[in-house]
Amino acid sequence: MRMSKLSRYLVLIGFLIIIVAPFYWLIITSLKPQSELGAYPPNLLPESWTLDNYREALVDYGFLTNLFNSVIVSISATIIVLIFSSMAAFAIAKLPLPNKFPMMAGLLILSMFPPVTVAPALYIMLNNLGLLNTYTGLIIPYIAFNLPFAIWLLRNYFVQIPTELLESARVDGATTFYTFYKIYLPLIRPGLFTAGIFTYIATWIEFFLALIINPDPSMRTVSVGIALFSGPYSIPYGTIFAGSIIAMLPIIILTIIFRKGIVSGLTGGAIKG
Repeated sequence: MRMSKLSRYLVLIGFLIIIVAPFYWLIITSLKPQSELGAYPPNLLPESWTLDNYREALVDYGFLTNLFNSVIVSISATIIVLIFSSMAAFAIAKLPLPNKFPMMAGLLILSMFPPVTVAPALYIMLNNLGLLNTYTGLIIPYIAFNLPFAIWLLRNYFVQIPTELLESARVDGATTFYTFYKIYLPLIRPGLFTAGIFTYIATWIEFFLALIINPDPSMRTVSVGIALFSGPYSIPYGTIFAGSIIAMLPIIILTIIFRKGIVSGLTGGAIKG
């Protein structure tokens, strides 16, 4: 029995090391001067600690602009996705709409398409509309690609809420929108947290569309900015790692702040109505 317990602890410790080691190396490398990055064998701790890599990323490589662009795009896309997905999910779950199954099947099919399949047509369309190198040109595709998942997720929450609430509200003279906004929406708050966090992370780390739609240096997002830190003759690993740490901080902070809502959202959405 004791050996069995010890074996489980050893396995858990091994998995913990595998998970934590890359993050540890990322942080340590970002704090090393360039002269130590090529040392062999590599140092587990820097001989001299420095924040020069962070300064270079934020100042010399213009990473502050990348951060600002990502914040604008991710927050805007997330808010719009939550608005439209919550209304669509409510309508599919509670209103007498025809062809609900084809609707849900269509959403599922749309969510399976990777952005690369529609990138050429999307690029031509946005170019004709004059939306390349704009926030709007990037926000619209992000909304389109994240809506199906959000609708599927929120629909499961609305299904679990009794339809009698809607009928009672109608008897009292409430409109459908008022019932949705004042009664149903507060009850699916965990689902909104979950859909919002997933959408924000998906838009924050997305690379391919951001690269082709907003290639201008002043419009790059964090993922594109980090990828283009490298020059033709050198790769500033310390600066890249520092930029990666900075890019991860908003996601880590949001996850810590809303962790209870995310956990309850995931467990609540797992129950089929």
